[in-house]
Amino acid sequence: MAVIPQIPLPYLDSDNPNKQKAFDEWKDFMSSYLTINKIAKAEMWNYKLLSSGPKGRDLLLASGISEEVKKDPENVWAVFKNHLIEKLNKWV
Repeated sequence: MAVIPQIPLPYLDSDNPNKQKAFDEWKDFMSSYLTINKIAKAEMWNYKLLSSGPKGRDLLLASGISEEVKKDPENVWAVFKNHLIEKLNKWV
């Protein structure tokens, strides 16, 4: 029986000046990690929280996202994407 090595949890590089790239890489790596480890959808937000560090924790808390809404993985991705990636101000 082959031993499968434990895959380290990816992390969000929130200090990367290229926020779009940091988010895209983190999402790609986390998606693979969650799939390989067969994490239930309702529990995925816990792993995203762990891999995002203190800044990610603060972001999730500040977003006010409810426990029920966290169970949908797309909702958690949206919180991070909407807050990490700068939006151009069309009025400036």
